[in-house]
Amino acid sequence: VQGVINVDGLDDDGTIYLAEGYGLGRRGTAPQLAAALMTAAAILDLPVTRRPLPRSLPVDHLPIAAKGIPALTVLRGGWSSLLRVHQASDRPEALEGRGAAEVATLLAAALTLLRDGEAAHLARRRAAGS
Repeated sequence: VQGVINVDGLDDDGTIYLAEGYGLGRRGTAPQLAAALMTAAAILDLPVTRRPLPRSLPVDHLPIAAKGIPALTVLRGGWSSLLRVHQASDRPEALEGRGAAEVATLLAAALTLLRDGEAAHLARRRAAGS
């Protein structure tokens, strides 16, 4: 496992964030995953901001990162999005799906980069072993 990319709170508008780290000292980052996502964002010309996870925002990657597995969360929106996205009162018709579609495209490109990088790494290992 190279790590876990959690997807959470995707609003139609706003900034795409890569949020990582937890606690004091910002443990639990995922530099390889973040690099692939940021590279994919540059290729796709999508504005993406990498930042530490706000301490007040509980997301699902936290227990995974606490176990030592690289993990981060991809979010889209702003603080006002927390009032309308990912709530018990959510209604699918309140969203158009643009945010989810852009994040899905970003993830597909990043996963391709990670796959190709892993394939190249394995090919180098095989060549060195022969």
